[in-house]
Amino acid sequence: MCSIFISYSHVDDKQQADLRRFLDPLGRKGLIKFWDDRKIQTGDDWKREIDQALAATSMAVLLVTQNFLNSTFIADEELPYLLAKHKKHEITILPVFLDISNVGLVQPDLAAIQGYGSPLEPLSKLKKLERLEKFKALSERLAELAQRPPPPPPPPPLDRGNYELNVNLRREGAKLMLAYRRPGEDPFLRCECAWAEVEASIRPILNSLRTGAPQQLANELAANAEKSWAWKLFELLFKDKDLATIFRAAFYQFDPAVMPNPVRAPLRLRISSDDPELAALPWRIMAWDGHLLRERRWVFATGQNPDPVNDVSTLASCEVLLIAESGHGEMLKESLLSLWPKADASIRLATCSGEVQNAILGQSPHLVYVHAQGSQGLRLSDGVLPLPKLAEWLNAQRPGPAVVMLYLENCGLSDPRALFGGSIPLLLWRTVTSPMRNPTALPLAWLHAWLGEGRDPVDALQQICREGSPVDAVEALTLAVRANYRHWRTDPPQEGPRNPATLHRLDRDTQKAHVGKWLRELIDSDRMRVMALVPFGTAGNHLEKIHEQLCQYAETDLHDRAKIKQIKLEFPESRADLRVELEHELRQQLQREKTSQKSERELLQCASPCDDPDRRSVLWLHWGVFGGTGNAPLLKLDELNIWLNFICEFVTHHCPEHIRIVCSLALETPDGEHSELRESLDDKDGELTDNHFVLNILEPVGNVEKHELRKFLRENSGCPPQLCVKLADLLSKETGGEFQQLVALIEPAEKTGSWHSLLGQLQSRHKPPF
Repeated sequence: MCSIFISYSHVDDKQQADLRRFLDPLGRKGLIKFWDDRKIQTGDDWKREIDQALAATSMAVLLVTQNFLNSTFIADEELPYLLAKHKKHEITILPVFLDISNVGLVQPDLAAIQGYGSPLEPLSKLKKLERLEKFKALSERLAELAQRPPPPPPPPPLDRGNYELNVNLRREGAKLMLAYRRPGEDPFLRCECAWAEVEASIRPILNSLRTGAPQQLANELAANAEKSWAWKLFELLFKDKDLATIFRAAFYQFDPAVMPNPVRAPLRLRISSDDPELAALPWRIMAWDGHLLRERRWVFATGQNPDPVNDVSTLASCEVLLIAESGHGEMLKESLLSLWPKADASIRLATCSGEVQNAILGQSPHLVYVHAQGSQGLRLSDGVLPLPKLAEWLNAQRPGPAVVMLYLENCGLSDPRALFGGSIPLLLWRTVTSPMRNPTALPLAWLHAWLGEGRDPVDALQQICREGSPVDAVEALTLAVRANYRHWRTDPPQEGPRNPATLHRLDRDTQKAHVGKWLRELIDSDRMRVMALVPFGTAGNHLEKIHEQLCQYAETDLHDRAKIKQIKLEFPESRADLRVELEHELRQQLQREKTSQKSERELLQCASPCDDPDRRSVLWLHWGVFGGTGNAPLLKLDELNIWLNFICEFVTHHCPEHIRIVCSLALETPDGEHSELRESLDDKDGELTDNHFVLNILEPVGNVEKHELRKFLRENSGCPPQLCVKLADLLSKETGGEFQQLVALIEPAEKTGSWHSLLGQLQSRHKPPF
């Protein structure tokens, strides 16, 4: 099916709709698939969606008007890409010259393309039926072109600085098969090489790792000259391969851009293989053209899954099990407590087999760190704990650990992956047999880079491998890694109490989703300028905070498209002449000097938050909470109507056309009055007819469901993961899901880390019947 990109200005939406009447039937017949920005859904990254559509298109229909030419985004982003591809005969451009414009002056290459109408004789000069005939002819031309095989589409661009490449290595008899892909996509390149040549290249490296002296290893790992280990590893993956295809795809640099070299930008390289020898190679030493790639911010991860999809989160003060002799373990525990001062109960040190088993069964650790003598058996204070037995205990846990680090002395594990299966997202183990000069240096540095700085744990390991690190280079560069995850989020330690704003993310999901959608429509609209929001709900729902929740969510969700500024206003106490008082309050809050003689439009302009041409300025004017625990008595319906009329007529009239305004107030009402209030607002909405204004009515704010509470505890709190399900159940029983009661219980635990204490209190009040 042929993919068609339609480029147009929103001001010309009616003409675009007329054209689509002729294209829709072709789409239903499977002849074409057309794309315009109406395909973008709520929550989508609009820029990325457009880039992906451009990259996939084989034909482009351009609705050329002066509005089209005036669009900065079209001029800077869409047209250069489309015209460059058209010039290379990789796509077909079909311009439709709708109206008089200066296209010949500002876009002569576009004006020269044969289209429908012309710059001098646009379709606006034709009668309506004649214009529709042109649209019909265009649809027939598209159907004809769709029968031809389109050029292969290049892959979509990715945000700069977020480059990833996966390489899968698979032995197949006498050959090594290589497949290159970006995460989440099919391989874009496959090739093969002789296994005998690969083995001859890597065998000296593997032998030296197992038997080499420390100084010999240090010399080999540091070298990056031709024929060094660093070069051999780069050649294994990239020598005699199609470097242009690989690095153009990795860095999203397509013709006519210059082919990028490997050090163009940081790259996360994932090497996957079932072969234990390939997995154990020290990939982090890789170099190209004299450049150590780790110093150019490449990050290396190895694993068995060619394209993992699971994401992992590490919360501050997670459950940690340290299996080590007391001196080594106490040093690590003390270091972790310096990051998490109140996490003593979450960090267990086990020095014998019995303590290890009890800790695993009773703690469900997120991180398991092992330091001991031995390989298949760990020599602990009470004897030898077989490594397979430790793996059996850990594999039986649900949920199991997210990270297992086997930092064993004088053994050099070959490959413990078979013991631990594929359920552990991150497995690290020591591969060299040389003695450790400072056994705690590497784990301490890694834990601080990971947990102390909130990094991805593999990125943290990479960080301590770079120049200037105090860690032994041999230890850091030869540590084997099996990473079977896509993304990893680590909460850094909290300095003081956790930001109360995280509690703003408890519940309100329905309201936030609606507001996000409405704000996008407001920001993107060329017609709407002002939106009124009226959230309402029962007592106990912290309605005095809801505008902050909604505004904070909008600022995060739309940060690349809008700059939002909050202004709180005082609703007039005197309501005898409410309309006049509302105007007076708005002016008082907007003007910076009492002697200001500026008009309301000028004041709104001055108050707008930014002059960034790529982001819309949004003023959020909040007028307070009414009724119950609000800061003012409940509004009567006629007073609410006066406020809505004021927003629709006065604020909308004075709103500058390039900024957008949100006006909100919240109503705390008994549950039984919600239907009547909703009906009154619906009726009022029908009376407010200004095309630049919209009234949006949020669903009533209700109690927090148990699944929403579980999600909050897991993702937005410091609650230990193993307590989340139990606590959500008990908190729901205790409060019935009432928002205000939940906040009162959760907030102290969040500030002090007293989650276990909270669990004990609730369990004592909700004991199961005997």
